[in-house]
Amino acid sequence: MDNIIITDTGATADEGTGIVLTAGALDLLTPWLRDTLTAQDRADENSDLCQLLTSILRVSADTYGTPAPSRATCICHG
Repeated sequence: MDNIIITDTGATADEGTGIVLTAGALDLLTPWLRDTLTAQDRADENSDLCQLLTSILRVSADTYGTPAPSRATCICHG
């Protein structure tokens, strides 16, 4: 798999409703997201961001073998 397509509507990125991350971009982005976002204090208002981070970490783990999301990467109280 060379690209990861992220959309918020289920439509394809070609329809202008999402973005495409290359494997290289996801490989670079995932460690930064993990380090930057998981350093935050857990807060209820981080719920949406936490769900997004978890989704990205799960895709990266399944696709590239990076560490999977865990309680340590949770930035909300949920």
